[in-house]
Amino acid sequence: MSVASESSQTDVLEYIITHIFCPVKLLQHSDYTLNNDGSLLNVEQWSPLLKMLENLAVMMTSPSLTGEVVESQVKSMQAGDILAYLIWEQNAAVVLCMLDMKTIFESFEVSPPAYAVMEAKGKLLCLYPGPAIAISNSVVDNPTFPPEFGNFLSHMSSDGLDPSVHKGETVHPHYITQLLTDILYMFGEPSDVPCI
Repeated sequence: MSVASESSQTDVLEYIITHIFCPVKLLQHSDYTLNNDGSLLNVEQWSPLLKMLENLAVMMTSPSLTGEVVESQVKSMQAGDILAYLIWEQNAAVVLCMLDMKTIFESFEVSPPAYAVMEAKGKLLCLYPGPAIAISNSVVDNPTFPPEFGNFLSHMSSDGLDPSVHKGETVHPHYITQLLTDILYMFGEPSDVPCI
């Protein structure tokens, strides 16, 4: 590594620290450069989000959610990665966030029931995500876990299990938000995640 390149990296690092961590203060001179501003965009948070969106695009462009694709994506997760799955047939979504020691499984209802929307006076209040379960990465990395998880999501994605749903009404997401959560709870524990 050349001295100029090392000096440039140090300048960029100082720029990031100054603009993210340090309290706001008036600068004596402008430290703006295109390279410095670009470095703020490349801070670690963007990479996992881009990977999540790429994986989600793969799922959205395929005709159905396949267990093999879910299995492959779960097996390839690393700390900091996020996966999102829309389970349209169950009106639910599942989000996985892998941390250093555990993976958080969050689920939530995608569309509120029509009656709740129609009865709402003003804004309809919803909390996202729904239940969240933290499972040790040693369990998630077990060779039997990803294929079974993928198989479950694949079946839930293709099977309309609630024949009593009337046309124009949304499906209750209990097969994901309750059944899947209870199954995952056997392997982990509830996780306190921030809600919006």
